[in-house]
Amino acid sequence: MKENQNLLFNQIVTVSCLGGFVLLTGVAAITKIAQQLFM
Repeated sequence: MKENQNLLFNQIVTVSCLGGFVLLTGVAAITKIAQQLFM
């Protein structure tokens, strides 16, 4: 039972890290596009 819980926790951490990375990349891309538009 504990191993299963640990696996779930690892999965959540991995998804959170991936989500954060995607979010950061998206924000960076939007910022870049916005700068090019306003230049």
